[in-house]
Amino acid sequence: MSAFTATATERVREDIVCTLGLINPYTLITGFDRENLFFQVDKPKNKDQYIVDYIGKHPGDSGIIYCATRKNVDNLYELLKGRGISVAKYHAGMGAAQRKQMQDDFVFDYTSIVVATNAFGMGIDKSNVRFVIHYNMPQSMENYYQEAGRAGRDGLYSKCILLFSPQDIAINRFLLDHKDLSDLDYADRETVKERDLSRLLVMERYCYTTECLRNYILKYFGENPGKPCGDCGNCLREFETLDMTQAARQIINCVYEAKGRYGKTIIIDTVAGAKTARLAEIVANAYKSYGVLASFKRNLLRRLVDQLVLEGYLQVGDYQVIRMGDISALKDPDTKVLVKITDEDKMPEKTAKPKKTARRTEALTSAGFQLFDKLRTLRLEIAREEHVPPYIIFNDKTLIDMAAKAPASREEMLDVSGVGEHKYAKYGERFLAVIEDWARVRKQ
Repeated sequence: MSAFTATATERVREDIVCTLGLINPYTLITGFDRENLFFQVDKPKNKDQYIVDYIGKHPGDSGIIYCATRKNVDNLYELLKGRGISVAKYHAGMGAAQRKQMQDDFVFDYTSIVVATNAFGMGIDKSNVRFVIHYNMPQSMENYYQEAGRAGRDGLYSKCILLFSPQDIAINRFLLDHKDLSDLDYADRETVKERDLSRLLVMERYCYTTECLRNYILKYFGENPGKPCGDCGNCLREFETLDMTQAARQIINCVYEAKGRYGKTIIIDTVAGAKTARLAEIVANAYKSYGVLASFKRNLLRRLVDQLVLEGYLQVGDYQVIRMGDISALKDPDTKVLVKITDEDKMPEKTAKPKKTARRTEALTSAGFQLFDKLRTLRLEIAREEHVPPYIIFNDKTLIDMAAKAPASREEMLDVSGVGEHKYAKYGERFLAVIEDWARVRKQ
């Protein structure tokens, strides 16, 4: 008997052994790191606009956008379709025939992008997915890594971006609260709920952390990376560390006075001394903590609240209310609350260094990119003739190398990565013809 899984912590592996009744099984763990994947967490004010802008900057790239709810899938699909973007959608509320059509359109490159719930992906082996964007925070690291891992299966550089907002926590808590556990007894239900909330907390911390994102993931799955990867959204940010211990105490005092009834905005408005009708209505302007941090910028106060949640001093409850956590550590005068801050508006956009083993489209000249586009068009044409996914003809890595080398003969074509005798016999002459036409036009 054999058991296989893509993403499992040590605890889950033990559960598998116990459930299947395996005795002293041979366990093989190949490692969780996918070096060609770039991980990033962003907190945009407008997620829809972020996605529209991202797709506009990456025309022609194939990507998956995961949403937590069917409603979000439908809304985002209509938005992108209305902008003239080649897009499909997929969720369990659609008919089986419609789901299959949308899935086939994506796999066969009739559409570049699919917007989907986590119902999409099982059994999908599309190698040239260049980005996976999570519109909402997933419920667990296992879910996130499996879904993000559908990017870059051809080994080329690909992005995994999680768009986070505090509302994502409320959505996931609602979904977990309404999870069907009716077939379990009370004790098992409580165990499952505790496990689910624990996994959700791991994802919350991933969204708030300022440490290396790749290392955070690898540590969760039981690996011990030696140093930051230098190649994720956090590693490429420039942080300044501030000691905000005293300000943290003031925030905590405000949450205590609020008795866990209000969200982040009310807490920040209170300590900042905002003069709003809402604060007057709830008499927060009479709190001792009112206005005590009026000299601080709001962005910095938001970052501080996030850090206090990350460290467990505060908790995010139902309806996004901020309530007290475990503050016992702060009784020690040597305990510090350190906050890493960054000014992203002043930072130029940075990208990860390309892997030595794989070419990327960024390495192509403008003429080379034009050739790459022509080769991709031919690949799609052949794929539709043969009723197979385009990557079966040649994957993106091969087309990029072909565009960079622009082979003019059989021998030169066989020197392209991924082109062997068999592939050349089937497709080589047609691709050489496109390259020859492209070269002739350039000389004119």
